[in-house]
Amino acid sequence: MQRKLNWRLILVHGVAFFFLIRAFQSFSLLTNLKVLNLANEYYQQQAGTDQDQMIKYLFEKGVNAYDISFFHFSTQISAILGGLVAFIISLVICRKRGWSVLHPIIILVSFYILSLPALGIRTLSKPLLAFVTSNTPGIVAGTIIGGLLYGLLGLLLIFREGPRQFIEKGWRLKKNADTAEKQPDNDPQ
Repeated sequence: MQRKLNWRLILVHGVAFFFLIRAFQSFSLLTNLKVLNLANEYYQQQAGTDQDQMIKYLFEKGVNAYDISFFHFSTQISAILGGLVAFIISLVICRKRGWSVLHPIIILVSFYILSLPALGIRTLSKPLLAFVTSNTPGIVAGTIIGGLLYGLLGLLLIFREGPRQFIEKGWRLKKNADTAEKQPDNDPQ
């Protein structure tokens, strides 16, 4: 088992963590379709992101405080669950491939430190979700497609051979790799 830290592993699995967490959060938006549809309606009409005004708008449309609280709570819990699932997958992959299990722990701790509200990491994936939801017939279909895309991207980063080779060897040009193999070993014995 390797004991040294590999920044490429932290980078690849960190991005995969991000996508898997966002996939879980996207699917959790479907827990209350009334709030989701009204929030989407507000953003399309107002073209603003003021949370206080949106909550006032939701109350005017008949949404109660319990629905808003549950909607917010479910997205927060799903982020935690998504992080734990990504952590377990990364931990199993690291153990299977003989990499240090410290990498998934570093990524998990980093994500929960960076996800503090003051740092605002949640805004990083808004462009992708906005693109998906604007190009689908409805917010529900867009949310499902966005969640599937996030999940697929995260799983591809963890399980594909290309990211694995990048983690283990870095990006090498094929030409350089071939010439390195053909050079004789000049080690005197």
